[in-house]
Amino acid sequence: MANNYDRYSTWDHRKMNRKGLSYYIYRRGPDTVIFPLINTFKHKKVLEVGLGAGYYTGYFQRNGCAVTGVDINPHLGSHLGIEIVKACADDFSAFFTGKTFDVVASFWMTEYLSEQSLKGFIAESLKVLDPGGVFITTIPQNRGLGKLHVFLSALKRIEKFHYAPADFLPFYGSARVTVQSLCGMFGLPYSHLVCATKP
Repeated sequence: MANNYDRYSTWDHRKMNRKGLSYYIYRRGPDTVIFPLINTFKHKKVLEVGLGAGYYTGYFQRNGCAVTGVDINPHLGSHLGIEIVKACADDFSAFFTGKTFDVVASFWMTEYLSEQSLKGFIAESLKVLDPGGVFITTIPQNRGLGKLHVFLSALKRIEKFHYAPADFLPFYGSARVTVQSLCGMFGLPYSHLVCATKP
């Protein structure tokens, strides 16, 4: 399988944010749920993990949120004018010693995380979250379009992962968690939208 992140090393934000056919198949439907959710957060301290070229970042910023990013390819978000820490999704909390956030958000990044990395990512995110803070992420479903997406990626030698709620819910510990199904084209399931509130 190809190294998942190396292929983005020569990309820029214009290529990253281009809406191709895959956007309309997989993500257009989920965005009708994600954007209203983002708009409920006003003037918050937000950490966006795996923000890429910042497709969702601008929506947080328009709501007066102070956004910090984490990405293994920080050059993708260099046009955003925010601090972006270069780090892996399952090992970043050390960069924020003494600093916590109201919201930790990550969209469409967990498809690259093995079960062990996903567990680490969730632990790291909860670690930097304020008590009462909200952790939002999308996790690909192991059925419907989620399963198809992982299969088609494998044909291109790109390793991706999908999960059932039973696979990841234990990783959230005592956090209060809700899971909502996000559907792509034709109403087929694509991703879980997971919202967790830290005790």
